Amino acid sequence: MELTAADRVLLDALARDGRTPFTTLARATGSTAGRVTRRIEALVRSGVAYFDIDIAPAASGHRTTTTLWMTVEPRHLRQVGHALADHPNVPFAAAISGSANLTANLTTSGLGAVYRFVTTTLAEAPGITGYELVPLTRQTKYAGAQVLGDRLAPPSAPAPRRG
Repeated sequence: MELTAADRVLLDALARDGRTPFTTLARATGSTAGRVTRRIEALVRSGVAYFDIDIAPAASGHRTTTTLWMTVEPRHLRQVGHALADHPNVPFAAAISGSANLTANLTTSGLGAVYRFVTTTLAEAPGITGYELVPLTRQTKYAGAQVLGDRLAPPSAPAPRRG
């Protein structure tokens, strides 16, 4: 699908605030709300755009984020990676290269829950030969959202495009 100048205006506006009303988007593109609605539906159907939400971690009771750096035997890397990725308190896990070969973020209600995760989930995983825990003491960005304290900050305007 080829993007038009109007599509870029739509996508920029929605990137700032995905709740922007169709009437506002129509004014911004010089179109009608009906056309904007159909175009957004087409962009989503084609896979060019999708809608996602950010929820402040504190709203879900997760006040502690800890980064895990693990060294896992290569034959167990896939299994351990999938186990972490499937865990409800792990929003991100990835195989990496370097002194550690697997990393993950763990969100929990506190350090006691981190301890329980290490002594149960990690303890049961095969092939982990070492790990480090790095608790995040201050967070300013969560996923794509800016964070102020324990709340999501209002969306900011994207940087102007160059070239």
